[in-house]
Amino acid sequence: MASFTSHPVDTIDIPSYFSSFPVRSCESEAFPTIQKALKNTISRCTAPGSKERRKAEYRHANPAGNLFGLCLTLCRADRIGYVAQLIEFLCIVDDVMEDLPFAEAIIEHELLRQALHEEHDDDHYTSQVFNGLKDFLRDLRVELTRDSDPSNLTLLHTLDISLQHRDSVDTEFQSLEDYIPYRKMNFDFECVFIQFYNMQ
Repeated sequence: MASFTSHPVDTIDIPSYFSSFPVRSCESEAFPTIQKALKNTISRCTAPGSKERRKAEYRHANPAGNLFGLCLTLCRADRIGYVAQLIEFLCIVDDVMEDLPFAEAIIEHELLRQALHEEHDDDHYTSQVFNGLKDFLRDLRVELTRDSDPSNLTLLHTLDISLQHRDSVDTEFQSLEDYIPYRKMNFDFECVFIQFYNMQ
């Protein structure tokens, strides 16, 4: 399936938001799909009035248009909603985790990963932090695996690995050389790469 039609963005009035590279947006066509995906993700994964909800809403307040409309101009139209949901989900997970003690964060990541595995669907152990996120992720997994698309399975597997290794080192880094590999992993570089790979 083709991507949504995109158009150039005039960045002259808001240069602080952009580099000198040309910018395009698919928001004019894709906005209803993106907005539905974000509304679903934010409402299910954050509590009303919470810091995480405010941060999620702020992330998408941009005078030049929606962040995903700007970033996903090459995304297949039938996948843009999934990509937006998963990236927003990872941002919310990061917002929640930053306030947790390290040992608790590791446990919560493991509980969250259970949502990616059907054998845990009937488990009744509840997370102290992640119940809404876990339910959201389980429902998304069910939806993505319904059509048996191999690229969807690859995406879910990569997300599982990402959640397993995310914030898994409790250390103070002494050099940028030591920190960069950890930062790339916690930026979910591979997961985001797979998502963009699957957009084509």
